[in-house]
Amino acid sequence: MEFELTESVVFEDLHNPDSILVRLQSLGFKLAIDDFGTGYSSLAYLRRMRCHKLKLDRAFVRDIHADKESALLVESVVRVAHALGMLVVAEGVEVAQEQSALAALDCDLFQGFGLARPQFVDAIDGLLEQHHAGRLCVSMLDEACAA
Repeated sequence: MEFELTESVVFEDLHNPDSILVRLQSLGFKLAIDDFGTGYSSLAYLRRMRCHKLKLDRAFVRDIHADKESALLVESVVRVAHALGMLVVAEGVEVAQEQSALAALDCDLFQGFGLARPQFVDAIDGLLEQHHAGRLCVSMLDEACAA
């Protein structure tokens, strides 16, 4: 099981000596840092909090195919995350050019309305079969929560 938490929650928890996140990790749960790049974004914090996955905020993804500086920044974050043993998910992928640019930078997974909208659990099997060779990160809506 993986917990997805915003970077502000993860990094604030690091200052707590009884960190619940560290305890969750010790029990085998994985942690994903969501919206990376929108708040604290400290490399020192990344080193201290060993998370399984880093989710790049849409602000870094937007126009990456046309903006050389954005591409350099994303490439750097991907390399650092990989060096620390993390997968990288690009959030907010809306167009094929963004996905191609991110794939060229070794981004591990993509998430966004350009790939798929959030789905009910019973629709996921077909979606995964459709994208079996791709790098798709699917958000699921539990039917009980969607009502």
